[in-house]
Amino acid sequence: MSGDEAAPAGNQHYQDLTAASWADVSRVLEVEAALMRRVEDAFDPIGEESQIEAELDGQRDDDDETPLRGLDLGVASAVLVLAAVGAVPVASCNGGAFGRVHLGSNPYVACYIRPRRFLIVSGWAVRAGLLQVVTDDGVLVLHARRVKDFLRFAELALTDQTLSVDRA
Repeated sequence: MSGDEAAPAGNQHYQDLTAASWADVSRVLEVEAALMRRVEDAFDPIGEESQIEAELDGQRDDDDETPLRGLDLGVASAVLVLAAVGAVPVASCNGGAFGRVHLGSNPYVACYIRPRRFLIVSGWAVRAGLLQVVTDDGVLVLHARRVKDFLRFAELALTDQTLSVDRA
């Protein structure tokens, strides 16, 4: 999917994640990393991803939230990083990373972000090896070669956040 297709107008599953905290990022990253290892180790990754989706759906809490907040496996923690840093995530897709057909042809996350926050996010994106595109509509789209790059992005952000809190 190209960046200009990642605008909110085309997102029929938008959910407001702007209240996400760094604690949420930490929890989702832990769950997501374990689930991704499970898929990677599976004889049938497509079947395992489907099984995981069914399991997650059965783990809804009182607020009707799943452990990955209803987001694709492989991009969930990255989306929550964007929300925790003050951006407004508007679209994401794992791009069929585990063999199933998805809307996007590559893994991506997209958001609206203020310039000051962009510099912070851009630093993590560069270190994680993500491609950054800003659309004509002002949407920042981060593209990954592999969904593991998004896990690295989330790990870097969480580590930097923890270090800045420890220094305070």
